[in-house]
Amino acid sequence: MIKGLLAAVAAGAIAIIGAPNAAAITNAENTYLNDLAGYGITGDPNGLIADGWTICKALGSGTTAAELAQAYQTNAKNLTYLQALGAVNSAKADLCP
Repeated sequence: MIKGLLAAVAAGAIAIIGAPNAAAITNAENTYLNDLAGYGITGDPNGLIADGWTICKALGSGTTAAELAQAYQTNAKNLTYLQALGAVNSAKADLCP
């Protein structure tokens, strides 16, 4: 289960690229994007937001922030561990219920 969620985090941005914008970005999602930019993480907003919501689902399923950060860093390949952990903690603070 964790492996599938972690793979979904890594694939989230890829799956969204080119998809039409289905809904407007919420204030919480905008805050998340701004937080990511503060960590030097930029890219397709829809993909980044999808990753954030996937992180929330994984956290809700019991995956730890450290596990998610390690998987996110490994799969993204261009992030440091601190950037990946920042993305996870930002999703937790900005998006997760």
